[in-house]
Amino acid sequence: MISNVYQRRSSGYSEIAARTAILATYERLVEAVKDEQRTEAVEIINGMRCSMDMSKNPAFVLGMERIYRHCIVLIQEGNYKSEVVRVLEHLKSVWELALSKNK
Repeated sequence: MISNVYQRRSSGYSEIAARTAILATYERLVEAVKDEQRTEAVEIINGMRCSMDMSKNPAFVLGMERIYRHCIVLIQEGNYKSEVVRVLEHLKSVWELALSKNK
């Protein structure tokens, strides 16, 4: 499953909970960026980066890592809001599609 690239924090973490967590994290991240909460946005992105499991799908994880690093650079530069929101909303919609197909 595509959501398996994000490590589960406990053995009782169901596939449905993993899907819900991924989408909720993107929603909170977009909200933090829109509200210009830079520190929180970077912390959320770093949490997502740390939770990815390279052994599950190395190419996917490396691609996501590049996107996340790009978003962090834009956030740190300060002139980021519209581009980062666009990227994150696109990623969220891709996750929604992928997770709906992997039910």
